[in-house]
Amino acid sequence: MSLSVQLRTPTVVDAPALVSLLTELGYSVPEATVLTNIENLANTATDRAWVAESTSGIVGFISVHLIPLFHAPGYLGRITSLIVRSNARGNGVGGTLMHQAQDFCWGSDCERIELTSGDHREQAHHFYEQLGFQVQSRRFVKHGAPPNNSSRDFPSSPGK
Repeated sequence: MSLSVQLRTPTVVDAPALVSLLTELGYSVPEATVLTNIENLANTATDRAWVAESTSGIVGFISVHLIPLFHAPGYLGRITSLIVRSNARGNGVGGTLMHQAQDFCWGSDCERIELTSGDHREQAHHFYEQLGFQVQSRRFVKHGAPPNNSSRDFPSSPGK
């Protein structure tokens, strides 16, 4: 089964719908933050976002960012959000959004595309694998702002 959707760049009017989608995945994001991100990150040379809209409203969203690589020519495409409303999953919406993001990345000289997905999102992992993504590497995360004397958080350089 396939749900007919149109993809378009989100506008500030879409902020409440995007907050609702983010809430479905457990993220509590203030509408003001979503508005700022729509204005700053939805349609630049290195940042894009699309909403998937059906006759019933917005049913999906994706955001992607291009990061220049220092060690190689080109960019890394980084998908930072992919959300499909729970009652629209399994109807091709996620695949349509992913293909749009991939086309943008490949057309922008990306060497590779990556995304992260919580360990508990097993259905999403299966979906990404069906699209040709592979589990690779390990991600290390540190939350919060660095303290005033952040140098103590860095190990000494080898040989010092």
